[in-house]
Amino acid sequence: MADPIDLTGMFGEGWCVTLTRGDVFEALSGMEVDPADCRPVPTLADAAGLTWPVPGVLLVAREIGAGLTLVLEFDGSTGWVGADPDVLAVLSATGGMACSIYKNPNREELSYAADADLVTGLDPATFRRWGSAPERFDDTLRAAGFPGPDGDGGSSDILGLPPSQRAVAAMTVLTGTALTAAMFDGPWAAGPSAH
Repeated sequence: MADPIDLTGMFGEGWCVTLTRGDVFEALSGMEVDPADCRPVPTLADAAGLTWPVPGVLLVAREIGAGLTLVLEFDGSTGWVGADPDVLAVLSATGGMACSIYKNPNREELSYAADADLVTGLDPATFRRWGSAPERFDDTLRAAGFPGPDGDGGSSDILGLPPSQRAVAAMTVLTGTALTAAMFDGPWAAGPSAH
C-alpha cells in the first residue's frame, strides 16, 4: 500500500472527511443541507469565504467517481456532522455505505456504516474497535498490515504512520477507495448543514 494522503498536513488539526455512495445532493441532503442552499464553488478557498442567511456548519462535497461522493468539513465546534452515527445511518440506508474519518487536535476516529448500521469504528491510535460488528474487517485490516483490535501485530509500514494517516489507510481498506490530493481540487458544491 502506498503512503496514504496526509490530511493533517493539508488541512491542519481539525477536519472531517466522509465518503458515501450517491451523488452530491443525496450526500448533502443526508447531512442536513438543503439543496436549495447549495452553491457551486471552484476551490476550497472560495468556499471558505461564503456566507448564508441561515446558520449552519459549512459542508463541501464533490463526486469523485461514479456514484461516490466526498464530503469535507472544517468546523467541529458542534460535533462533526459526518461522524454522527445517525447521519452515517441515513447516508448508508439504501444499501450503500458511508465512511468518515475526523481529526481533532488530540483525537482521530474512523466510522463505517452500511445498511443504516454503524458496523465498525476504529481508533487509529490504539486500534480499538467498536460497532455492531467490530470484527467484520479484522481479517482485511490485518492483511493490510494493521494490528488486531488489541494492538497485537501489525506491519512497520502501518505502525510508522501517524494516526491520521492510519485512519486514511483504514478508510482505503474498508471502502476500496484511496484518497488522493487531486480529489480535493474541486469543483465543489457547498452548503450549510442544519445538523
